[in-house]
Amino acid sequence: MNTKGRPPVDALRTAMERGDTGCLTIHMPGRGSAQLILMEGEIRAAQTPRDGAAILSCLQARGFLDQNAETALGSVLAEDGWMSRLAGRVPEAVTQGVIYDCFCQVLLDSLFASADARFEAQSSVRPVHIQVGHDSRALVDSLARVHESTRSWRENPDGQVVCQTGTAPEDEAHLRLWSACADAPLLADILTTSAWFEGRVLVQLLDLVSAGLVIVEPAPPISAFADHDVRDRGLGRGTFQSDMRDRVELMRELGAPSLRTDGPRLDDAELARKVSVANEVLRSMVRALDRSPADAMGQGLMQLVLQSAPVHLRPLFEGVQVEADGRLDEAAITHNLRSRLPSEQRHLLQQGLCDLLDRALRRCMESLPETRSDDLLERVVGYQRRLGR
Repeated sequence: MNTKGRPPVDALRTAMERGDTGCLTIHMPGRGSAQLILMEGEIRAAQTPRDGAAILSCLQARGFLDQNAETALGSVLAEDGWMSRLAGRVPEAVTQGVIYDCFCQVLLDSLFASADARFEAQSSVRPVHIQVGHDSRALVDSLARVHESTRSWRENPDGQVVCQTGTAPEDEAHLRLWSACADAPLLADILTTSAWFEGRVLVQLLDLVSAGLVIVEPAPPISAFADHDVRDRGLGRGTFQSDMRDRVELMRELGAPSLRTDGPRLDDAELARKVSVANEVLRSMVRALDRSPADAMGQGLMQLVLQSAPVHLRPLFEGVQVEADGRLDEAAITHNLRSRLPSEQRHLLQQGLCDLLDRALRRCMESLPETRSDDLLERVVGYQRRLGR
């Protein structure tokens, strides 16, 4: 299907509404192409030929890889299974965070560009860097808001300065950006030297402007004798440290589900249905991981995934054990939920189960050979839709 003449984001939304599986290729004049991989209407990857170099730059800037000795990795970062080359040198959470940042940046750069888009339906897809920890529709909507709200900033970053106007924010990520504005730098300098991908910086800057902690205003005239640097706004270049919390914050800011204290209450029937869906998916994963009935690899891996839940979701899984076939103890989960405020229960269960299944599927994709991982994807695809909201 050729969608020439239509904004790429419209073509993407059409494919998502139809529940299509395939590849949306976006050709951006002078900037190359991006490929968006869809599986049953959900965005599972967004990639360009430049991603490997951007990911490598980020990992090197964080000090996990030697600048010279690891340069050869740039040629293999687009290949399936490349993460095994980083095992023992880069924490998995850091690598996954950089990949997710790159995923969001490719979407932001390509969806709203003046470009031609062509969708090719496929019976199955196998993304190199599969992304499952997001609500695709909410993410696209949030990126659209970011794109529109920051249009004037991005069109002329060299002509605007960012100035502090309020007290220091408490949030660590926002505090870093606020502190960088102490000397009223050019927006271009902020984007160039920041520890983050451009999209993340723009989201945080919007937050600070909304809170009245910074303002963005036209830059004063520049002396004719001032030095002018032509900077490469490469994604993620700079020296900084990060952890999995950084990725979680970006997911929250770009529209991923977060715990709230409002909304409809969770009844027993819905609780049982959601846990049943999760158990069905986990059982499929354990069967795919276990080569024989006596093999307990699947159970052990799922238990590790459960125990490594983010801090704010751990109350849901306290004391919960994964059974030999992969099932979770519904009674234990029910007990944990009912000890929370009624207004919190639905969101804790929804986010907890989605996070668990997303991380479990990612571990399966890393552990299984291609044929078995493809079979598993076919069996579990669509679990987010079955879980509901």
